[in-house]
Amino acid sequence: MNELNEMLMLEKTGLEEKDGVMRLRFPFLIADQENENHRSYPLKVVQKAVADLKARLSKRSAYAGTGHKDGMELDDVTSIIDDVWMEGKTARAAVRILPTIKGKNVAAIIRYGGSIGVSAAGVGQVKDNVVQDGYKLNRFDFVLDPSFNTFVNKSHLFEAKMPDDLDEEIIKKRFEKAWDAGYRGSFEAYRKTYLKENV
Repeated sequence: MNELNEMLMLEKTGLEEKDGVMRLRFPFLIADQENENHRSYPLKVVQKAVADLKARLSKRSAYAGTGHKDGMELDDVTSIIDDVWMEGKTARAAVRILPTIKGKNVAAIIRYGGSIGVSAAGVGQVKDNVVQDGYKLNRFDFVLDPSFNTFVNKSHLFEAKMPDDLDEEIIKKRFEKAWDAGYRGSFEAYRKTYLKENV
């Protein structure tokens, strides 16, 4: 293994992973709080809905989408839902952004500093603007205007790297780190080897 490859191997720690997948953790539903649609979700209803969705995750068929329409088609998928859980009154999720067209759109917005809303998508009865027992949480969607103040941005990244979309500034910063660590090749050689190793 040459010196540059050793430097590249050292970089694959911390917030990065060789599989090139953006991973996010974020809130998507808040119990006992009225949302912009003037509905509230009692804590016990949210807890049950989150537990039921979590039980379905083992089938690897729970996805997040975009927009907020009644059904979800394959071309709406942005990410695989890896986990859901409660933190106090807040339902949270961990997802892997997929390299689908809409997944790439979500990743690009986040990577370049934008914020995207997240909104729960489910079915159930509402009485006096309160969601009733039996609510089924199907998924959540990335939207521009969420009903709760639930947004995702760079602060929600817990592992991220999309090598096919890396811009020159990121590669330059990594080259500088490699240089500081002892690499003495040219930037072009570093860039070519880095891209080859990470695509």
